[in-house]
Amino acid sequence: MPSSSSSSSDTTARESEQMQQEQHEQLLNSVVDAVKRRLCINYVHKATTASKITEALDSALASGAYLPLATNYAALANTLTAAIQAAAGDKQLRVLFDPKISIDGTEGATDEDAADVHEKRALAAHLDLHSDGIANVDRLAGNVGYIAFSAFAEPSVFSPLLQAAFTLVAKTDALIVDLREGRGGSFSSAKLLLSYLVDGKEEGLPDVSGSRYLGKPVQILTSKETYSACEYFVAGALRALGPRVTTVGGSTAGWGLPTRSFRAGHPQLRVVVPASAPALPGAAADDAAAYFFSASPIPASTKVSPKSALLKATAVATAHALAAARAAASASSSSAAAAAATAHLLAEADAAHEASKAALDRAAGAATGGRLQQAASKMDLEDGLHLLARPDGVTYMLRTVTREYLAGWRGPAEHAVRKISKEEAQELMKHCAFSVEE
Repeated sequence: MPSSSSSSSDTTARESEQMQQEQHEQLLNSVVDAVKRRLCINYVHKATTASKITEALDSALASGAYLPLATNYAALANTLTAAIQAAAGDKQLRVLFDPKISIDGTEGATDEDAADVHEKRALAAHLDLHSDGIANVDRLAGNVGYIAFSAFAEPSVFSPLLQAAFTLVAKTDALIVDLREGRGGSFSSAKLLLSYLVDGKEEGLPDVSGSRYLGKPVQILTSKETYSACEYFVAGALRALGPRVTTVGGSTAGWGLPTRSFRAGHPQLRVVVPASAPALPGAAADDAAAYFFSASPIPASTKVSPKSALLKATAVATAHALAAARAAASASSSSAAAAAATAHLLAEADAAHEASKAALDRAAGAATGGRLQQAASKMDLEDGLHLLARPDGVTYMLRTVTREYLAGWRGPAEHAVRKISKEEAQELMKHCAFSVEE
């Protein structure tokens, strides 16, 4: 018969477990209620999606699906994110866990303070370290303008920087705007940047005091790191500039609307909600909201690896600059000095275009070599004969295929590399003009 002390210990353990479960359930109810509340109040698409999200969260909560995650905030945040994104079909909705936020009440005590403040501080720190978001401004060889952004500072800071940047590139023949690492910032500054590329007649865009870049081609480099205000700029440029603009690289992140962060039932959990939709040029706010709900991420019109996007864009831009230089040379009827300057620009544009094409070819070859390396890494590279067969019928037989050899290979990716037996090699020798070294 169990002792009274053993029975009492078991009862205490059960009561402790019951109390702990109740605490976990209370926390989960608090978190889920906070997420639902913010989606119903602040979400820009609340009218069409809030009920779906609420139903999905309530169902999972009632089933106990979240209970095992009550002590794992990172996993809970990921699970809630997947649930609300699936219910709404919107990648911008997220629940985040941030262990760096204090839980002692000094930060994060209210719904709306710490989460937004935390993100604003992070952006401010980034801008302080990266020249207020303008990473590079240059005139590339061949008379091509280049401006790279990592984020957009507030207009009061951004405006004089943009004016200086566009003054530098004003007389170039083509422009590359690099947003491959464009991680958001001010939406007002996104509109300000767009104003430099249009003639000022677009509704809703601010006026600018510097030189506008009009009538010449613009290429925008994008990647999965292009989001928030930077992605909004891409959408605005595609709408306002028409055939003048192309995007090069990879698809954008799919986070093109302004978001707000709110505490989600625990100081270290927050829900991120697209809370407004600044109008795109010539469109109403609800049109912008619908655009980013259905068309984001924005695919690049010229799809290449983001690492190769600048090379590709430079090749296209220098081709345009070369055509412009040739047109200027053929139309030149001015002084000998002006004609000499035009001829110099033509020679520079020609050399720059050839150099950019060669660089692009080298990059393509290196990428091919990398893919062949990956394929060959599954084989025994230290022993035996290997066949390198080209689609045009030319065949190489190699005693040893090394990773270094494949890394330097400049052929198409369709080339097949496979290991062959000595017997197969002897048979091939009857039909091919090569020999095998022992």
